[in-house]
Amino acid sequence: MFKKDDYIVLENISTCHDGGGFRNNYIYKQREKLVHLRPYLDAFNSTYNGWSHINYYSKYWRYANIEEIKKYDELGKPFNVNIIIKENIAVSENLDSLINLIKKCHDNN
Repeated sequence: MFKKDDYIVLENISTCHDGGGFRNNYIYKQREKLVHLRPYLDAFNSTYNGWSHINYYSKYWRYANIEEIKKYDELGKPFNVNIIIKENIAVSENLDSLINLIKKCHDNN
């Protein structure tokens, strides 16, 4: 059973189910103890929601990781967790550029 305030990421939802207020790779925060998904907000920031297709025993969800939970709390609403991957890549690329710049400066001195 989902517990109140569990953070749930939806995965592998077929295209016939993906599109409403519940989307693939989105994180949701469960609003009450219940066997099916009933988050505080859906992907459209609506509070009038719930989806029995996504229940505790289905294969379409996983618990969110720490990084996803922190981002949810920062945004205060559901979002596509893939943006975290993109942000990490951007940070990594910026860090690589900074390291190369430092090396150049060091070599020139």
